[in-house]
Amino acid sequence: MTLKPKVPNKPCMRCLIRDISDEQAARIIEEYKKSTPTEEAVSDEVYEERLSVCRDCKWLNMGVCVKCGAYVEARAYRSGKHCPLELF
Repeated sequence: MTLKPKVPNKPCMRCLIRDISDEQAARIIEEYKKSTPTEEAVSDEVYEERLSVCRDCKWLNMGVCVKCGAYVEARAYRSGKHCPLELF
């Protein structure tokens, strides 16, 4: 039996990662970044540095921090958000 999301073209916060495409996931992150007020966003350089820390972390799993449950690409973008291991 194969389960399909109720609305396959419109993922929501309750969707499983496997139910959305890579393109949809990338779009969700980009929409999140665009909705972030400029004064709350880190620079592109800091964002990439933070993602580099996450990429090397043993707690990263499928784009999610296993320690705190955050999508790392979203958390790394906001200046007020920090690594639960205090790596940034």
